[in-house]
Amino acid sequence: MLYTYSQSRKWYKGNTHVHTTQSDGGKSIKEVCEMYHDAGFDFIAITDHWKAYRKKESDPDFDILTIDGIEIDGNDASGHYYHIVALGPVADMTVDPCLERSIEILVAQHAFLILAHPYWSGNREEDIKKFPFHALEIYNHVCSWLNGKGTCAYLWDVALEDGLPLFAIASDDAHLLPAHPGWNGGWIMVQAEELTQTDILTALRKGRFIATTGPHFKSISYDNETIACTTGDIVKARLVGAGYSGDRLWYGGDVFNEFTFDISKNPRLKNSPYLRLEIEDANGKIAWTNQL
Repeated sequence: MLYTYSQSRKWYKGNTHVHTTQSDGGKSIKEVCEMYHDAGFDFIAITDHWKAYRKKESDPDFDILTIDGIEIDGNDASGHYYHIVALGPVADMTVDPCLERSIEILVAQHAFLILAHPYWSGNREEDIKKFPFHALEIYNHVCSWLNGKGTCAYLWDVALEDGLPLFAIASDDAHLLPAHPGWNGGWIMVQAEELTQTDILTALRKGRFIATTGPHFKSISYDNETIACTTGDIVKARLVGAGYSGDRLWYGGDVFNEFTFDISKNPRLKNSPYLRLEIEDANGKIAWTNQL
């Protein structure tokens, strides 16, 4: 196991995919920051289409940490379609018909690369392997609203089974327009040393976060024998491994907020190339850990 999570670090709530009037969003940066702050978020990434956000010293202070970012899109040389969110202090970019060249620019600037809404974009396993993504969006709130293609656990599991160290992101992709008004529907909880851009990005690179549409892991402890967690109120817990390997807890719909999985006597789980957890609340909302 990777022992990604710690009992000593604080959790910070954030969203990694937010648009503003700098591209095709319906709210200004100030308005978006106020909305997310009032909803209890600690940070958001401003990821406008082909317009890099990079906070300057002269910019006004917000009551929420803003993370630098950008979103690019296009077809690769094989004609496959991508949307890619890049986090970190990247330079502004112009629309380039060569997606490979744009990705090279982001990689050279050490950006944290997220494959956005892969189900909605029609991405396949080969697309995930083609570029050096750090994470993919397992849940995208706007795409779920648009046509029900907001989730992609299958692609994530395929990648993990093949040994790709991809992390899972839940995001809003908020545009705050009449055509897709949704927000505060998918987010991440990050275990970081401090609430700074440097510490948040460091935690993302190490997978020290969970993706969620509602429920939350309060603590996650594990060794090679057992996995024990405390959570908010949930009705289901699932331990997911490669193929059909796994385990589950359900008590007829009764609510619980702590559980333990014993993997010591399950050879398939002990030998699985990866393990991850899912929890579900009474409203069907789900949270996912990264690879344990």
